[in-house]
Amino acid sequence: MGSRDPRVDAYLEPLPDPDGLITAGHTNTAARTIGFREGDPIAREALLAFLRG
Repeated sequence: MGSRDPRVDAYLEPLPDPDGLITAGHTNTAARTIGFREGDPIAREALLAFLRG
């Protein structure tokens, strides 16, 4: 039943991504993806800054 990786979809205006967090949807006009797998290191401060936009 689908992927076991947690996922959050956010539909936002294009935002700057200086830390390279976006992993898919770079040319998509409606959505971007920031994907993590279990055990991947997460750049916490960069992610928080991105979400605060």
